[in-house]
Amino acid sequence: MKVKVIVILSSLSISVVTYFLAFNRAILLLSSFISALSFWGAISLLLPKSFYRAIFWDIKKTKAYWAPMVVYFIFHLLIYGFFYFFILGYVNFLPVFKTYIGASVPTPLYLLPIWESYSPGVAIFIAGYEADIVPFSAFIGLILSMLLGANVQKVVEVKNSIKQSNLVPYGLIGVTVLAIVSGTSCCISFPSLVIYMIALSIGAVSVVLKILASPIYFALVWYGLPIISALLLYINLRNLNNVLKRIQLARCEVCKK
Repeated sequence: MKVKVIVILSSLSISVVTYFLAFNRAILLLSSFISALSFWGAISLLLPKSFYRAIFWDIKKTKAYWAPMVVYFIFHLLIYGFFYFFILGYVNFLPVFKTYIGASVPTPLYLLPIWESYSPGVAIFIAGYEADIVPFSAFIGLILSMLLGANVQKVVEVKNSIKQSNLVPYGLIGVTVLAIVSGTSCCISFPSLVIYMIALSIGAVSVVLKILASPIYFALVWYGLPIISALLLYINLRNLNNVLKRIQLARCEVCKK
């Protein structure tokens, strides 16, 4: 535990030091890369080992795990990169296809987590529209992908256990539906972003529109919904594990009889 705390504090210290170094434009990209890597490395270490065991190390990884994980990770990056910038109207009339890696100028120190979320980034231009793959979207996308893969893998295992034991737990239906819904719940933020842009364009004509047009609302949509999705998927994974254990116990009792 002490070693883990030292590593986390060291990573955060490196993140802050390279943040100040990033004010030197000559080493902006390198400093931003090291800072983001250190920052999100520290964040990943803050998550307990049991979390990683549940979503990766202790999971029997078959095609049911890898297929949804890889597909969703690519889908997530495209959605958070291309679709968001499309909705927000960041149009750059450049050639059909172009990519580059860039970094943002450092924000004030109290906004360090936001800067670490957006810089550096890989920009992709397709037919004049820009998609940015940034540290936060990559980090939360990887977490969600592993959670989704683990949930699908457990659903398959529960299904196979039911076939082998001829036992049908009625509560399984609700659990499985929750697994599907929670895995896509971060997409709720897209309609929210559309509403956000409408509020900005027509002005704050009411208290509701003032809220919708606020940076706080945008931050809740951008950061809050994916994190909520991850929590729902993790809770659902625990429920699936409990269902699988109950089925196995029921099978043992039947075998004894």
